[in-house]
Amino acid sequence: MHRLLCLLSALLLTACVTADRIETPVTEIDKPAVNEMAMAELGDPILEKGRYRVADAIILSSTTGWNETPLLGLRVMIPQGVLVARLRDEKYTYYYSSRTMAHDPIIGIDLPYANAAALRVGNEGTDDVMGVSMPSGATHALDVVPDLEKTQVTLLDATGYRRQIVYGGRSGDTLRFQYRETARSDQPQANQDLEWNLSDGKVVTFRGARIEVVDATNTRLNYRVLSSFADAALTP
Repeated sequence: MHRLLCLLSALLLTACVTADRIETPVTEIDKPAVNEMAMAELGDPILEKGRYRVADAIILSSTTGWNETPLLGLRVMIPQGVLVARLRDEKYTYYYSSRTMAHDPIIGIDLPYANAAALRVGNEGTDDVMGVSMPSGATHALDVVPDLEKTQVTLLDATGYRRQIVYGGRSGDTLRFQYRETARSDQPQANQDLEWNLSDGKVVTFRGARIEVVDATNTRLNYRVLSSFADAALTP
């Protein structure tokens, strides 16, 4: 489905473009495969299960913005951080900010911006950048042109989740791990430190997962997954 973006100057219509909403297909993972020999370095996930979407994004190195109403001095500010791509046409991709603020010089405070805001970035690079007010599509020259880095991010919707067990090394007969769990993008990641003593056996068990330790050093683990995480409800 197409969405019409009418690009306006401050006073009159200057151009219109048609941009497509970017669809992000669902990715489901459960790796490594059961009974498959695997190896992990210190800090690597040894087991990962999840359902999520992967989206194009940019990393904004510093706050930027524009004067939306020059006569009144209202300045729109997009803070540094990650902006996710929502729309794309032949020339540009539109990366939306969810934390846009507006500085009102009359009362002297920053307030949440009433409209959606995005950065329009050329598809061939990161040199061609403009600010965009949505849904009007009005474009604005940025008062600070920041460094941008194109990347990809993981998005979790209402049915999305991600679970990992990360290898944390070995001390004597004790293996260290960290369990990481995220249920939705709007919730913080839950972490839990784990220890397993090899005197209790070489099969580590946690939340339905069973992992056979083949060989372990402080920096590397050779192992085999006997069963993955159970499909029980995640931590609320």
